[in-house]
Amino acid sequence: MKKEIIVLLAIFLIGFVAAVDVELDGDSVNVIDADDLYAYEITLGYDGEIIDIEFSDFLSQDESDTISGNLTGDDLFVYESRFDPERGGISGSGKLFDIIHSGSLELKSAFFVDNTGQEERKDYTGDGEGEEEPPEEPPLEEPPPELGNFDFSPNEFIEDLGFGEQVTREISIYNFGDEDAVLKIGTVGLDNSVSIQSEVFIPSGGNNAVPLTIKADRKKASAGKIFFLYLGSQIKEIPIVINPTSDDKLFDVSISLTNLLSSVVRGGTLKAEININQLGSSDEKEVALYYTIKDFSGNDDYLEDNARETFTVHSSKSVVRSFDVSSLEEGSYVLSVDVVYEGGYKTASAIFDVEPAVSFGPILTSLTSRQLRYVSLTFGVIAVLIVVLVISRFVRKRRMEGKTIER
Repeated sequence: MKKEIIVLLAIFLIGFVAAVDVELDGDSVNVIDADDLYAYEITLGYDGEIIDIEFSDFLSQDESDTISGNLTGDDLFVYESRFDPERGGISGSGKLFDIIHSGSLELKSAFFVDNTGQEERKDYTGDGEGEEEPPEEPPLEEPPPELGNFDFSPNEFIEDLGFGEQVTREISIYNFGDEDAVLKIGTVGLDNSVSIQSEVFIPSGGNNAVPLTIKADRKKASAGKIFFLYLGSQIKEIPIVINPTSDDKLFDVSISLTNLLSSVVRGGTLKAEININQLGSSDEKEVALYYTIKDFSGNDDYLEDNARETFTVHSSKSVVRSFDVSSLEEGSYVLSVDVVYEGGYKTASAIFDVEPAVSFGPILTSLTSRQLRYVSLTFGVIAVLIVVLVISRFVRKRRMEGKTIER
């Protein structure tokens, strides 16, 4: 179990960082002289009961996301790692976490990883406190499982909620592998909108359900994602989009993307049809539409500030709009429209992907790989149907000819 935690936090480069240290101060574990610290694992002996671990914001003081947790057995293992695409580290001294427990505690060892992947281990059970352990050979790295070893359902959440409303959903995970698995769980871009546990146990050949709470805590569309890690490798992302609505529900709003498979060639144009239908009264109403494109990490500044329009709606209205997405990198995004009217608002969203273009002959030159596979499959099915039809007519004709000869 300890090796699995080490695999989660390290990148398997052996070396030594600056003289970072930790101390057990009552019920608190503090770090001393950290230099670009990226992850740690602290081992403590204990008797009594471990009730909870309360992590400080030392590793997340720059508002980066972190992955943390603890395991109990003969010893208590407490671990935390930053989740920063820029791989920035944290320097200085401060509290890492508090331990809520009964009984006594003993600091046994510490394992540190800096932002370059260099490791340092310290043993606190020998004659010299904080004595550095000699370098060890890195553990044999087990290849991370393929995504096919696990099945997740559903693959996305798009929730229409009243402001302040919350719902409970669940993610079902099936483990097709030969070994039991513990998956670490984290979120990005969702702030306080989603509550979910930090890990889940999935037995071999079995499944488990992870409950989560989704809340509309903003008056505009928000997007983020839940990610799952196994043995230090990310194996799944599940996007979440929250569409808030006011209590005064005068309109129903929807977005339909006209791009094939909701996929856009990088440097291309996103096309969408926005449908607005009045509910109840059919009196003419003036509405303002605000368009935003956001990613699943909390960024929503991919359209100009003037991406808005105003018009009147009588009963229903549909508009088709094109959006220049040439500045977007490859990845998944959300197009949202906030419809604001006197006394209320309604939001709708649609997920799309920006993918590289592929070429197939002189005609199909502006398709993504998914679109090309879809088109190829469609043409393949049509070709098979034509062949079956031709063969069927040929066989029927030969049978008719045979009956004529017999007569």
